[in-house]
Amino acid sequence: MVENVIARYRSMKVMCADSPYSYKVVRNLQAKYPRARFVWIAGSDTLSTMHKWYRWEQFCKLLPIVLLERPGYVYNVLRMPFAVAMELQLGVNVDHVATLRNLRGTTYPDVVKIANEAVECGADFITVHLREDRRHIKDGDVFALKQRLAVPLNLEMAATREMLEIAKKVVPQYVCLVPEKREEVTTESGVDAKAMFDTLAPIISDLRQSGIGITLFIEPEEEQVDYAKKLCADKVELHVGAYCLSKSQMELERIAKAAAYSHAQGIECHAGHGIDYGTAATIAAIRHVSALNVGHFLICESLLHGVGSAVRNMKKIISERRHSI
Repeated sequence: MVENVIARYRSMKVMCADSPYSYKVVRNLQAKYPRARFVWIAGSDTLSTMHKWYRWEQFCKLLPIVLLERPGYVYNVLRMPFAVAMELQLGVNVDHVATLRNLRGTTYPDVVKIANEAVECGADFITVHLREDRRHIKDGDVFALKQRLAVPLNLEMAATREMLEIAKKVVPQYVCLVPEKREEVTTESGVDAKAMFDTLAPIISDLRQSGIGITLFIEPEEEQVDYAKKLCADKVELHVGAYCLSKSQMELERIAKAAAYSHAQGIECHAGHGIDYGTAATIAAIRHVSALNVGHFLICESLLHGVGSAVRNMKKIISERRHSI
């Protein structure tokens, strides 16, 4: 039937699945065609049974899922066994696992092993920042994570030619462009998409041609969202460090306003920097924030309670808060 439908399109072909499990089919395709961006298309009736699929939760994180209405099937997504539309994703940044390793020049702790444990305990994607000075994450870590993760890899990097070439070789699912200064201890602000427009535009264009999604780490300002849209970014990540330090209601309102504006502009909105359990719960209540990126705090918590416990606790907090709004 499918062959008959696509017969007129010479660029399309039918391929036989190499596994009975959708999760394994997608993973194999992504490994075979690392520069391709896949979309899963299914009928709306799929929702009633998807929660019974093999590794269904991880499958939902692998690629966008498009559901087409099937006559006779009417579903309220929010009342299904998994509330896809409501879920707030958790990205775990494992940079400081590498910081500990590099202090003694050892092979432990193992960045990939810790990242995979975080995934098993609820992380929806893994984030790393490959800095110019390689102060924590090394090039080899990025390649190893891309090969061995069952969830998307989000590569933070400066908008430089060196980093662009590395990203094109790794082909992570997303690159998040961030500002970078050697003298800073950690990223101090968002990238200025307006001032850096001419620098960012060709980098973003090149990344897109390699099949890599684009996120811009920006200050929570409408003007920055406007320029992110002009640059054709898929997502923005709001720098929420000012709120996490001050707990200021004004800063929180600034985040909420920028998130709502991003949504109105058709840009997915994440939040990150300086988040702990308390600030995560507060930001999770902002409806238009779809993911939180948390690193330093979770690694510190892991020293006391273990990686699995820290990630599960964070996931529980943000999920409960999101479903309460």
